[in-house]
Amino acid sequence: MPKNCSFQNLTGEAIGLMAAKFRALGEVSRLKLIFAAGNCEKNVTELIADTGLSQANVSKHLQILTDIGILARRKKGIYVFYSMTDSSVFKLCEVGNASLRKRLSGQVNFSTNNPCCKARGDSSRDCPGHRSKPFN
Repeated sequence: MPKNCSFQNLTGEAIGLMAAKFRALGEVSRLKLIFAAGNCEKNVTELIADTGLSQANVSKHLQILTDIGILARRKKGIYVFYSMTDSSVFKLCEVGNASLRKRLSGQVNFSTNNPCCKARGDSSRDCPGHRSKPFN
């Protein structure tokens, strides 16, 4: 880690909170809800329709996302609306998506350009000589 890295001064508590946020983002259903909420306010019915998740599942995950501070909750009459409170989550997802695209394109290029894999019809992951290839 570089000497001037801003992470050097994080307390154990701050690192724990960061880990909790990453755990919250590490669930497919919660990411679907974050993307469905986007930059606007949506009620539970809209989020269910946008994600295809069950009402019980949506409610459980919305609670986690509001507890961690990623989504805000606002009640109006019988409706509950959710909105993003932390737009940096989108930036983090963009970085993750770019990294994933790079990794996947590297795997595809590796397997399609390798004569051994091509001849056997294997992907680089299936080819016995290339199973240990590290991810980019």
